[in-house]
Amino acid sequence: FLIWTRSPLPCKSVVCSVAITSYIFPRVYYYNIYLIFHLSFTIDYCEVTFLLQLKLYGDIEQLRQKPESALVLANHQSDVDWAVIVMLAQRQGAEGSDAGFRVMVKHVIHYVPLFGWYIFQHGYIYVRRFGEFLSAPVLKQLAWLDTIDEKFWLLVFPEGTRYSLKRKENILVSQEFCRRKGIPEFKNVLSPRAGGAFMALENLESLDAVYDVTIAYGQTRLPNRRGLAPNMFEFCCGSPAAKTLSVHVKRYPAEQLHKNSRKELQDWIIQAYYEKDKYVLATKSSSKSSFCILSSKISFLSS
Repeated sequence: FLIWTRSPLPCKSVVCSVAITSYIFPRVYYYNIYLIFHLSFTIDYCEVTFLLQLKLYGDIEQLRQKPESALVLANHQSDVDWAVIVMLAQRQGAEGSDAGFRVMVKHVIHYVPLFGWYIFQHGYIYVRRFGEFLSAPVLKQLAWLDTIDEKFWLLVFPEGTRYSLKRKENILVSQEFCRRKGIPEFKNVLSPRAGGAFMALENLESLDAVYDVTIAYGQTRLPNRRGLAPNMFEFCCGSPAAKTLSVHVKRYPAEQLHKNSRKELQDWIIQAYYEKDKYVLATKSSSKSSFCILSSKISFLSS
């Protein structure tokens, strides 16, 4: 595998083949072929070449059973997070679900040449974080996802941006949100918002499940890091501790959430993030993963 992927010839061969098939098959097929190759090449190469250690906990056996359309809610610490979710998707079913991987992303990415256009064509959903929120483009992309004849994963980061001790302004905004709500402050994650998740749940009738995913990086335990998650380069090329990550998954049937109001979903997500906060803190302060001790699932029923 390593010899094959180090050569540029396979990559060019696949690109040429995809270009030829674009004149024969519908657009969705050759987009998926290209995406599968790109994701598999990138993730598999890093995982094998750099000896990454991925530890999975929680409802992993349920996730592995068969492909399903899922809304994925994950904490956000690093630009590695999306790759971690792809690693998880690759382990679903016999062939993986990485071809159906989509993300709800910041609208500014739309302006990145070629890349911004391509991921929009594949079904990524752009959301404005500043200025007037435009719901029509979001609803249009969600409607398209609901009509495709394939399983998909839609990744949403409810925090809206990355948690980092270097980004004090984001932490202050999170603390202010908690004060307004009269709830305890988060220490290792940012306060979550339910807007994107609620729109997805309200409009995606084809959803099978919701995956509540918590990511914890081994590098945060290193003395010189002081809780900082690694970037992509540090993750792949750092010390062995930097290449270890723990992922905890809780699976919830989608039909349980379709009945919830926006406030009920917001309350549930806040409780889920208190769990994430606890997990990440325990991982930072322990040489063993905190996910070995699993908590019970959080009820969707409002108290």
